[in-house]
Amino acid sequence: MAIISLQQRYIRYGIMAVFCIFLLSLGIQYCAGQAIYATNAEDERFLKATADLARSLQAKNARRLSPLRAVNSSYENTQKALGLFDDPKAEKDVNQLLTTARDQYGGNFLASLFLGVYAYGRGDLENAVPHFQVFMQKSLFPSQVEKELISDEQTSYFRSFIETTLTKNGYPLEAPTLPLEYKFKRGLQRLHVFPDESLAGTILAMCVFTGLAFIMFNSIFRVFDPHSTPLYVKQFAARIYFILVLAYIAWLVHLFFGINPLIGGSLVKEIVTLITVGTLLVTGHILYSYLNERNKIRNDPDLIICPHCKQPQSRINVVCAHCNKSMD
Repeated sequence: MAIISLQQRYIRYGIMAVFCIFLLSLGIQYCAGQAIYATNAEDERFLKATADLARSLQAKNARRLSPLRAVNSSYENTQKALGLFDDPKAEKDVNQLLTTARDQYGGNFLASLFLGVYAYGRGDLENAVPHFQVFMQKSLFPSQVEKELISDEQTSYFRSFIETTLTKNGYPLEAPTLPLEYKFKRGLQRLHVFPDESLAGTILAMCVFTGLAFIMFNSIFRVFDPHSTPLYVKQFAARIYFILVLAYIAWLVHLFFGINPLIGGSLVKEIVTLITVGTLLVTGHILYSYLNERNKIRNDPDLIICPHCKQPQSRINVVCAHCNKSMD
């Protein structure tokens, strides 16, 4: 009887073990099914969001997006490719149009996005990865044209999905880098969108080059005698000109490197602020120096002011040490 009860106990334990294994396998299958369902649902949502972006892009007038013909032509080819997305026989044409669009204007990261989406939608993640990586790099620095075509929310969603997909599949994300040509084109587009910034740059250029021409002309023909001009006037003019040169350099840096304005979201505000603060600092410094010099002269009986250049010097001088004119 003891042997029979022991066998029954082992049989009971075996049945319980099999039942537990069965429940565990059901749980694993359920979790895997849920994961697959979530992945498929996320993929479907991603492709739907891409389709919505494609429809909104096709509704835009690509010929009037930018003053640069290459930029407009790039987005026209993108629109043509999107019109062929649903045609299974147009795979070669779609890839060729999107590749041409990307090569025409390096800032068209939407072409890279759709190239990746086109491959990803056909289950070819390996070919989609390089295009997704380009999108991840360049979408960090959208120009005004790209901001009109894709919202920040859409960009964030696409970036989040692509980053998750690439990381999950073991593909590295490269550090963002942008070619100088793309940054320059983005700066030109900004000038087209904001004509007041273009006007500010034109005025600064005129001031800088007019001042340079005047300096060169006067150094050759001596129209104005520098010795007869008061020192404070020369200092003020030179420093104001230097501030204008700095402002123009700042404008060029924003243009060539596509840097967004740092003050008030407007390049004009930034330039005006730079010039205003610089002028106030220069005026305050020169005024302080002038009053300090006056006090020294007033308190020193051995100094006198030249009637021509207004510079202080010794009373015993017959000829001014600064402008070489008679002190009489």
